[in-house]
Amino acid sequence: MNAKHVLSRVDGAVAELGVYKGHMSAVFSHYAEHFERRMYMVDTFSGFSSEQLEENLDEGKIFAFRDTNVEHAKEVIGNYYNNHWLVGTFPGVVTPELSAENFAFVSLDCDLYEPIKAGLEFFYPRLNAGGMIFVHDYSSGHWPGAKRAVDEFSEKNRLHGVLLPDKSDSLVISKN
Repeated sequence: MNAKHVLSRVDGAVAELGVYKGHMSAVFSHYAEHFERRMYMVDTFSGFSSEQLEENLDEGKIFAFRDTNVEHAKEVIGNYYNNHWLVGTFPGVVTPELSAENFAFVSLDCDLYEPIKAGLEFFYPRLNAGGMIFVHDYSSGHWPGAKRAVDEFSEKNRLHGVLLPDKSDSLVISKN
């Protein structure tokens, strides 16, 4: 609903950092195609990168999200010609094309402090006025690194997010 609303009035591409099996990216890709935008899917497609793991994570979290691969995600998301796949650890997989892009809608669903921090630092300056960044698991308590990364970034940049009452306690940052 929010992606459709933003894309109907704001220019720019769509991105999801933390695709997993691709169910949300399938929705975003649908709207990217409808509004003729580029769609970027960024993930390791093999679980968390060991260099980005946080202290005090239990074994279940450390080994989470390994039950996917890029081929499965592509089957779920579909073959919109303007889908772009970046496979690996963010921000290491950033391409010149991605760096040159402006964005209307971004979803950060990578759970850990380092990739969320890097995602905010990368995408927010490239976000067009009226665009939105959704941060999944902001206040769920399940992934405390997500909240810490957003709070630090928001304080540094004097931003205020809006909490959503969804199942994952997401936070939205928009750009004026």
